[in-house]
Amino acid sequence: MDEVNVRLSQLLVNLNAQIPNIPPAESPPVTLDPGQFLELTVPAIDLNLLGLMLQTTPITVNAFSQTGDGNLLGNLLDSLLLTIDATPGNLTVLNENLNALLAKVVGVLNAADLTLSQAALDALPPVVQTLLDPLLIAPAAGATAKVLDLTIASPDGSTPPVQADLLGLVVTTSNINAQLWAQTGDGQILGNLLYNVANLLNSGNTTSLLFLLTELAQL
Repeated sequence: MDEVNVRLSQLLVNLNAQIPNIPPAESPPVTLDPGQFLELTVPAIDLNLLGLMLQTTPITVNAFSQTGDGNLLGNLLDSLLLTIDATPGNLTVLNENLNALLAKVVGVLNAADLTLSQAALDALPPVVQTLLDPLLIAPAAGATAKVLDLTIASPDGSTPPVQADLLGLVVTTSNINAQLWAQTGDGQILGNLLYNVANLLNSGNTTSLLFLLTELAQL
């Protein structure tokens, strides 16, 4: 276990050396309860990937081993952790390293700003270029459409929203909130595509639809 922690720490040092100017995303401290061996937090994501915007709240996944008659996985995990000398202190350091790596990766993703060059767009077939046009339906670039609004939460906040017990392996999560948006703009091909497809059959867009169908027929 000590060697694993040393390797993870070195990996984090190398990652920070390669990307020194991007800070990690905010991540809560690790506090393991009795029987708990995992507390992994994916920090809040605010990602714009070619116009596809994903926003989430922090999501924490917890895992516990519960021993007892019939708890096959719980007993196995408990024996394994004892075999590799996974003390509470070692497990805490392990989770801190994993969360630090996740925080750095999410920080890099949140800082990324990707677009596709006009030359790459010009090489695509005309019908695809039409679908990727930010002004196909929207009157101006920067229009947005919500694609997904997901919430998984406990009704009263007293229990985890997700809790599974598989033969002594108990997994819980924090509340999960995620929103996915499509935003149009030059080079924002994913946002343009999703926005146009989502709104293609809106009232008043029959001209755009007919134009697209005509181009498809000519392929």
